[in-house]
Amino acid sequence: MNPMFQNFTTIVLPILVPIGGLLLVMWNDFKHRFDKVDEKFERLGEKIDALRDRVSRIEGQLIPTKVVPFTETKPKEKLKVQG
Repeated sequence: MNPMFQNFTTIVLPILVPIGGLLLVMWNDFKHRFDKVDEKFERLGEKIDALRDRVSRIEGQLIPTKVVPFTETKPKEKLKVQG
């Protein structure tokens, strides 16, 4: 057997296999957690849309139906008392 291959199988593989397995487990766990978070964000997005609809309806009700124009009036001059 090739001595380089023998060194690889006796020294490197026992180190790399557990590390690779640990990385695989961690990646799978993180992926599962991110899927749960994405699902929660989707539900939250639906609630935000519903809230925006309600606010727009309330704003629509607050618009005045009659607009009164404002004109600035000049103060009247004091009348002179005749007497």
